[in-house]
Amino acid sequence: NNTFCMPQLRTENSFVQQVQNTSQIFVKEDEKPFRIINSYGLFKEIGHGTFGRVYLTKNVLESEYAMKISEERMKKYTQIEFKFLKQLEPLKISPMPVEAFDCENQFCMVMQLCEQPLTEFSRSNLSMHSRKLLMYLATSYVKQLHDQKIIHTDIKMENFMLQTKNDPRSLKIIDFSSAIQLPCSKMPSKLQSRYFKSPEVLYKQPYSYKIDCWSLGCLLFEIAFSKPLFPAKTDFMLCLQQICLLGLPNQRFEPFFEQFSSMHFNFYADNLKSFGIEKTAAMLPTAEVIRETGRDECQKRRLEQVIERLQWSTDDKQQFLEILQGLLQYDAEKRWDCAKVLRSSFFDAV
Repeated sequence: NNTFCMPQLRTENSFVQQVQNTSQIFVKEDEKPFRIINSYGLFKEIGHGTFGRVYLTKNVLESEYAMKISEERMKKYTQIEFKFLKQLEPLKISPMPVEAFDCENQFCMVMQLCEQPLTEFSRSNLSMHSRKLLMYLATSYVKQLHDQKIIHTDIKMENFMLQTKNDPRSLKIIDFSSAIQLPCSKMPSKLQSRYFKSPEVLYKQPYSYKIDCWSLGCLLFEIAFSKPLFPAKTDFMLCLQQICLLGLPNQRFEPFFEQFSSMHFNFYADNLKSFGIEKTAAMLPTAEVIRETGRDECQKRRLEQVIERLQWSTDDKQQFLEILQGLLQYDAEKRWDCAKVLRSSFFDAV
């Protein structure tokens, strides 16, 4: 059993030696870690995801860090993340990496602690300037990733944190477990969280860094409204929600619909028919169908209706609408990149 007492040894090396020799952990009497790994005491879980769990941890000097622990089968993803954190360290857009090591069939990564999730902060009563600042920083961080030829692949609210609570200037981007460094010989197909999933990934099409730009559009919307743009429970519902807001996409549906049973299709048949989509062999909306549904006008009108609910100035609403329309384009080649977003007059006062 570990013995807890007031700290007497104040250097990292002597602390490690003490742990190895006697299994004694020197921490404050009222703060007992539930587990000791190397020179770190684990105090509580502060997050978890597909690739591991994150804990609040302290070293012998009582400095606080975050430690991500992955099981052996997920080890390679956390190793990838640590590599990206080291690469991005000079940019100061992500938590500073401290060290990484193997321990008892697990892989541990220690990094700078961030105090507050963006999801929590954005739901508070923020000023217009604070929301714009968050949008600007998030966009600039994604741009810097793309400048480094990195596709994050999982841009979402949960992957942004504030290093200092209630300080939007301390925003950091996290979780590079599924990030891709270009060029990449084999691009993975299972990526992006559903609410932020781009049409290319949804319809199993070839993709580029522009998938991050689509996700960024969804992120900016959620920062503005404090709720997701596409809160779909299934990929099929995500398809319908995107169509309802943006009109018909200009790409083949067949590969996507093949994975759904006739029951799924029949259940949603009325919804699909209202957009001119019939259960045909090709599942390809014709130019005539697209013209009849007025896709372009539909896109502009419906997004305008949503943005109109914001209690912002007319100029801010119009500029924000232009940003969303630029980012939420089915055609990735026409979709705005982050540099174009940052040039918008929307950010002039940031």
